[in-house]
Amino acid sequence: MAKKRKAGDGLIRQRADGRWEGRYVVGYDDHGYPKTKAVFGKSKRECTEKLAALKAQLGGIPSDKLRPEMRFADWLDYWYETHCKPNICTSTQSGYEDRIRLHIKPELGEIPLNRLTQNDLQQFYARLKKSGRKTRTEYYGEGLSDRMVRMCHAKCRAALDQAVRENLIRSNPAVGCKLPPKKAREMQVLARDELQRFLIQAQAEGYYELFLLDLLYPNACPCCGKSLPWQAYLCETCQTELLAYPADAFCSQCGKPVHDCICGEGLAYDRAVALTVYEGAARKGVLSMKSAVSLQFGRFCGAELGKRILANDALSGYDMVAPVPMSRRKQLKRCCNPAAVLAKEVAAITRIPYRKDLLHDNGTGRQQHTLSAAQRRENTGQFSAGTVSLKGCRILLCDDVLTTGSTMNRCAALLKAQGAAEVAAVAATTTQLKKTEPDD
Repeated sequence: MAKKRKAGDGLIRQRADGRWEGRYVVGYDDHGYPKTKAVFGKSKRECTEKLAALKAQLGGIPSDKLRPEMRFADWLDYWYETHCKPNICTSTQSGYEDRIRLHIKPELGEIPLNRLTQNDLQQFYARLKKSGRKTRTEYYGEGLSDRMVRMCHAKCRAALDQAVRENLIRSNPAVGCKLPPKKAREMQVLARDELQRFLIQAQAEGYYELFLLDLLYPNACPCCGKSLPWQAYLCETCQTELLAYPADAFCSQCGKPVHDCICGEGLAYDRAVALTVYEGAARKGVLSMKSAVSLQFGRFCGAELGKRILANDALSGYDMVAPVPMSRRKQLKRCCNPAAVLAKEVAAITRIPYRKDLLHDNGTGRQQHTLSAAQRRENTGQFSAGTVSLKGCRILLCDDVLTTGSTMNRCAALLKAQGAAEVAAVAATTTQLKKTEPDD
């Protein structure tokens, strides 16, 4: 099977005449249809190089041209192409692009980034609610739904969060905006004959078992509780919040936010990758795993981390994926090891072998969330290495939360004592040291 290109690399295909053709979307017309430019080459490599040159030529604003007074529309383009698009799947990209193109840019695009106020955003949300719908107004009215208004807000907030991190604005004006409330859907009960007809039709179309499964065990977002189809891990709103942090928001060596770097503390692991910060939806997702309510959060984070590992050359060529261990007593109490859920999904995405026998926890340690940072560093004696030889091996070590790094550091040291050449820390979430520390 051919290697899948990264999202945003454009379309490359071989024509009937033997030449290779590359196409890249450069914009959209008034009807929302994409406008493309094409390049041609005698070989796939030549075509790929030409397409990359075209993308660089049309890639929008260089990072050295970013200014606080730039248009919000230009900042949105830069944020989406640079920080957002590479981290979301293709099916999600179209929704993001439609909301930015149809709603946000026409209303707020001309306002300078550093002059965008909370009042501008609040009035924008009010207009969306009143007259924001572009099509099918005869069926649904002129205003957008509360859910769509909240999703537009999520994009604005994520883009402005990045502007704060890049010191283009002092604070995020989207924080504190009043939004339409999340309304629980009214339950609709089918009559006996309606239910019978539905079941007959479901059986005829091959959906009978899936319907019964959803009826008995409905799927819900572990972060907010919203009802979901069975193939989804998280709702789109929570996904947006979790993926708001780009990969470069975290130190590539210690895994902490760049402003909380702990690289100077003599870490045993060599590099790190984290997906998001332990707060909001991420915190709820972690707690849903620790309480055995749902494992969906760990699977989602594992899949996204697997994609980031594949896209990062520094994290290529690893030999094993291993979880931070959990004692048998604790695992029986919680019904699962969140680190193992994460590690299994990372292994599935990266095709790197999963090993659970490299490290052990004898269960004598105290609960980390009850301890101070100094006590956490002392509370790692319960971990021990397995008997397997790891000479020359490169290992991805996974955990759900990276707090002080004491647990990850101890486990990495044990692996290296068994001969491991390199250990990389992989964490679903990482904490900000200036805030209250969670359990590690």
